[in-house]
Amino acid sequence: MSLSPQRVDFEKMWVGIQDGVFKIITLTGTTRGMPLVEDIYKLCTAQPQPHSEQLYFRLKNYLNEQVIAVREGLLGVQGGDILTGYLKHWGNYSVGTMYLDSVFRYLNMNWIKKRLDDNRNKLNSVYQSAALSAAVGTNDVHEVVVLALITWRDQLFMKIKERLCKAGEDLVTRDRDGEQIQSHLVGGLVQSLIKLGSINKNKPLELYKEEYEVPYLVNTREYYARESAAFIAANGISNYMKKSETRIEEEAIRSKKFLDTNSHDKLRKECDSVLIERHKDL
Repeated sequence: MSLSPQRVDFEKMWVGIQDGVFKIITLTGTTRGMPLVEDIYKLCTAQPQPHSEQLYFRLKNYLNEQVIAVREGLLGVQGGDILTGYLKHWGNYSVGTMYLDSVFRYLNMNWIKKRLDDNRNKLNSVYQSAALSAAVGTNDVHEVVVLALITWRDQLFMKIKERLCKAGEDLVTRDRDGEQIQSHLVGGLVQSLIKLGSINKNKPLELYKEEYEVPYLVNTREYYARESAAFIAANGISNYMKKSETRIEEEAIRSKKFLDTNSHDKLRKECDSVLIERHKDL
């Protein structure tokens, strides 16, 4: 690879880069590894004017288009199958974006880093007003892997989250009812939320907690409130105590499959409350 700055045709080189990006984020076909890296380097060091900014925003728009296309395809999927489809695409995309980040390493380490540093310095200035801070636009540029995850979160997950989480909720309910389910689907949804939430360095579990943990605990409470009332009415409180112990043990096992470790104690307290405390005076 020649390290000398060259004159380049951006549009012509972008065609090849775009094809490579598609193959990477979908894990399809064979990617031109080193040639792709070379083309990115040439665009970032081009003379008389580097194309770094143009490359970044062209990549951003392309990722946006591709993720929206996946979303539109998933919207046509019926019932719980949407979760299966989501995880299939997510599995390819999440792995592919890690490779994509390394392919765009030169852009990350130079133009993107400088842009992030400049914005950070402006915001850290003691003379910076709140209004000016907002105008700086620190969120317009990200490292490539972060950009890819933000795009997936905002353009796909947040748009269909109700259906995805409902599909996960239904699987958990069926598991509690004694049906055989594909447990990896629920676990996959949890891991997707945690990975997407990791974008927020200050509160990496916030997305998981808001979209999954809180509804999970509410559904747990409602499920066992219904079940315990029906069981006591039919079998009496003495038989119910053994039943409640069994259910608590089952939920402890279930939490290891369906919840992040940070949620285990919360689930235990919820189960103790709805299954034992609520009926201790009967």
